[in-house]
This record gives sequence, structure tokens and C-alpha cells, in this order.
Amino acid sequence: MNAIIFISITILVWGIASLFDKMALDKGEPIIGLEIRTFVVFITLTIIVILSGKVNPLIQLIRNDTRSTLFFVLSGLSAGLLGMLTYYAALRLAPVSHVVPMTSSYPLIAALLGIIFLKEPFSLPRLAVILLIIAGIYLIQIKNNI
Repeated sequence: MNAIIFISITILVWGIASLFDKMALDKGEPIIGLEIRTFVVFITLTIIVILSGKVNPLIQLIRNDTRSTLFFVLSGLSAGLLGMLTYYAALRLAPVSHVVPMTSSYPLIAALLGIIFLKEPFSLPRLAVILLIIAGIYLIQIKNNI
């Protein structure tokens, strides 16, 4: 399959998920919502891993590659736990049309950290993208007074 198809599907399902999150948080608590979401994802992924025969590669990764396993754990704690809790808290306080574009500016942080810590090359196109993201955040905040 073409990468554009996967990107398009990702954009669609993440957009739909944001609406479900906002509707659920109308009466639901962020931590309870995250627990339910994580539980459903865990059960579903466990079934997929078992049915696809990926149990042994999973065990091998955990046993033999402590560094990669640690980075997956840290990613899960930062994005899957802390990021989702703060995202849900923001959704309870502001419209989805404001929260989602602003929280979607995380590539700015990733780009800057990649340049600083991973020594990724800095270029004019990257600078342009960073400046556009900053401009977008500014416009959303000023226009919507969040």
C-alpha cells in the first residue's frame, strides 16, 4: 500500500477520535477515559500480537534489547500517559477545534529536540516549517483567546 493511503487513514481516524474524546469528556473524567482507552487498546493489541504470531519477537525484544524497550516505556509514559492526560484535560476546558490544532504542534518540539540532541541537520525548509507552526499557534491563541 502507498504511504499516502496510510497517512490519509491516520488523519481520518485521529480526527474522528478527537470528536469521540470530546464527547466522552463532557461527563467523563480524563483519567477514567484514559484507563478505558488504554485497556481497550491493550486487549486489542494483545489479540493482534497473538493472532499474528508476534509473541516471540515481543519477548525477544524485551529480553535482548533493554535500550529499545526502555525507550518504548519512556515513550509510553510521556505520550501515552502524561500527554493523553493533559490532552484530555485541555479538551474538557476548550473546544476541540482549538485544542487539536494546538496540540498537533508537537512536531515543533520533536524537530527542535532532534536538532539539539540527535544532531539532525538544520535546514531552511525545517526553519520555515518551525516558523509556520509557531505562527499557527499564535493565530489560534490570539484569534480564540485561549
